[in-house]
Amino acid sequence: MNLICVRDYSQDPVVYPREIPQNMVDGWRCYIGVLNESCHMAPIYVNLYLVVNILYNILIILILKHGSATIFFMAMTISVPLGDIAFSFKFMPNHEPMTVYDWIGLVVLIHGLVLYRFWEQIQRAVIAIIKPRGGEGQPLLA
Repeated sequence: MNLICVRDYSQDPVVYPREIPQNMVDGWRCYIGVLNESCHMAPIYVNLYLVVNILYNILIILILKHGSATIFFMAMTISVPLGDIAFSFKFMPNHEPMTVYDWIGLVVLIHGLVLYRFWEQIQRAVIAIIKPRGGEGQPLLA
């Protein structure tokens, strides 16, 4: 039942399977500039997407090769708010300005990632500050 609801909201406008071949032909014609004048930016958008996607995939491979799965997960986590920021720029199609909730989410996410990454160093620094210098086992309040 839930899948039916998701399907109804996933496409706007709705594209039926029988329309896919014609959409592919129209997309190709738009890409090469044959379809109409409104497609003049299509090659720029498609090629820009291809370049960014290839660089993104190379970055993923490099992160996994030289880092760890944890660093990869952290990079993927930060990519969502960065995408939100990217789509707030005026030159992006269908751009929307960032709301205060977007900024709050970004700040909370970055703080969480920093705490996750540096928690042990923070903990050691706090213990070094709290630990008495005179010796072990001395109470803090006497």
